[in-house]
Amino acid sequence: MTKVNLDQNLVDLDGQPIKVDEKPFLVGMVLANCLMQGKPEDVKNAVAAYMLGEKLKKGGDIELSPEEVTRLHKAIIASTYNTLIAGQLLIILEAKP
Repeated sequence: MTKVNLDQNLVDLDGQPIKVDEKPFLVGMVLANCLMQGKPEDVKNAVAAYMLGEKLKKGGDIELSPEEVTRLHKAIIASTYNTLIAGQLLIILEAKP
C-alpha cells in the first residue's frame, strides 16, 4: 500500500504553492482530474476510475493499493497536465523511472 496526503499543495519551480482561481492546487483534486480526463476502456474501468476519483477528491491521508497506483500512473501520463505537475504527482506516488 502507498500512503498519500491528498491535501498537499503542488508547487511551482520556486517551491511556491500553485493556486488556481485563488484556490490551492491539491494533490487529491489533481489526481481525480487526471482520472476523469481519459476515455474509459470499458464499463468496469470507467466505474473503477470514477469511484477512485470520488475517493481522492475528499482529501486527507489515504492508502492506495498497487492497482490504484498503477491506474493513477497511467492516468497522469495520459493527462493534459505538464511535466511540472505530472512529475510531482509521480514522485508523490513513488514512481520509479
